[in-house]
Amino acid sequence: MPEDMHRSVPCVGHFASHFDKVQISSGHFATAAYYRVNLDCDFYFDDEFGHEDEGTPYWSW
Repeated sequence: MPEDMHRSVPCVGHFASHFDKVQISSGHFATAAYYRVNLDCDFYFDDEFGHEDEGTPYWSW
């Protein structure tokens, strides 16, 4: 690919709890870095972090 084109890998994770673990192997990370590929990760949790108060947005906890 030409250098002026951007490369990325979108990653989406869906978890039952915010206590679940996420890991990217060092080999995959090194390969993405070598080829200058961005990793765009979005994570979704069923338990809403376990701290959700009715009417209170998560960023104000």
